[in-house]
Amino acid sequence: MPGSCFETDSQPEDAPFALFAIGRSVGWLAHSIEQVASQMIIRPRAKYIGLKLNN
Repeated sequence: MPGSCFETDSQPEDAPFALFAIGRSVGWLAHSIEQVASQMIIRPRAKYIGLKLNN
């Protein structure tokens, strides 16, 4: 993308990892704050059943 802030010569080599880690940390913090505010552990409601095996 010409002119974007993600051009390779304008960003440090580890910038993608740092941006990912910051975003993930903020999400975890928000989740923790929500759990403390509601005084309960928040669990997903969906049940993962895995891949169906064709045996």
